[in-house]
Amino acid sequence: MILPERANRRILFVDMNSFFASCEQADRPELQGKPIIVVPTEGSCALSASYEAKAFGIKTGTSAKEARFLCPQTIAVKARPKRYMEYHQKLVDILYDVSPNITIRSVDEGSIRLCWNEDPWQLGQQIKEQIWQKMSPVVNCSIGIGPNVLLAKLATELQKPDGLVEIRLEDLPNIYQTIKLRDLCGINRGIENQLARIGIYSTTELYQASPDFLRQKLGVMGYRWWLQLHGYPSYEHHAHHKSLSHSHVLPPMQRSPQAAYVTLQHLTAKIGRRLRRDGYMAGSLALSIRYADRQWQGHHLRITPINDTLTLLDHVNRLWNQLSPTQSILKLAVWTHNLQLAGSIPEPLFPEEQKRQRLARALDRINDRYGGNMIHFAVLDTDGSRAPDRIAFSSLYQIEHE
Repeated sequence: MILPERANRRILFVDMNSFFASCEQADRPELQGKPIIVVPTEGSCALSASYEAKAFGIKTGTSAKEARFLCPQTIAVKARPKRYMEYHQKLVDILYDVSPNITIRSVDEGSIRLCWNEDPWQLGQQIKEQIWQKMSPVVNCSIGIGPNVLLAKLATELQKPDGLVEIRLEDLPNIYQTIKLRDLCGINRGIENQLARIGIYSTTELYQASPDFLRQKLGVMGYRWWLQLHGYPSYEHHAHHKSLSHSHVLPPMQRSPQAAYVTLQHLTAKIGRRLRRDGYMAGSLALSIRYADRQWQGHHLRITPINDTLTLLDHVNRLWNQLSPTQSILKLAVWTHNLQLAGSIPEPLFPEEQKRQRLARALDRINDRYGGNMIHFAVLDTDGSRAPDRIAFSSLYQIEHE
């Protein structure tokens, strides 16, 4: 078996600690040193928890109610996505100041492919000092150094907050004895169960398995796990979007079907704007409704590839009427699938369809020039609070007011 070269290759991985919560504490000194959680809406789950809150067992995904049970002093702060993107841009600028070989991996993570003559410890400390100076002394990061992305990211988890840890090849057997399979980035419950079916229950057992065995049982995924766990370069690829979606958990005062429908229209408009900006057209559309009693409904349509807002609204209206919700609604989600590059789709034949596309592009140009949602369809004429801005941790895109 021919293996790739792994000598003289190191990755430096930067992982911001409690990023959204620390941004809030940086902007609001009165929150510093206190247990806080950042929530998208009142009564929802934590997007981020400060380390003071984490000391009580509160973490990302903990409900606001449970957080206050664990720590009655917990302060819930409403998320401000635009502000976090401003801090994210500062992080990007800091990383580019120290190296051109960076990859932005999420809103709070980035990595640097080190040159052979760069000192990772000196570079890591430089990044930390730049974050304290240009962002805030209360904003910290953990930095991991390793022979590939998987191991460098793992190193960030070994010392939090404010860590700086290197994993070397000779350290691997001892480290794998101390961590669980789920501690490895990319191994979720499903993959853990899949490994258990072939007799692998620990990280050490996965590390000690032969590459031929893993390839035979798990295919190319198993072989890539073997390579990464042994310090060989990560195999990375950047696939095109397979789907785009927007969802929203409704606050209690907006859970009636009438109020939820207004939110649904805003979500649909966001989908249209994002499709056009990313250069895609959607070939299918789906609507999912989760009710307050936790029951759910869903339906989908196969459609002629589109990305203009008015046509998307028409199709979503069809889906809504087919489901005919009458109960209190907890969550809405709009999905677009079967995405195709807009340039590969012929221009529509009918004048009405051409007019809608030209109108959508005209609105985009105006809003891009003057910012936010300067001009919009009358049906969307609300204060925007029904479908506020969001940040996806693993997929970055420009935050807009829509």
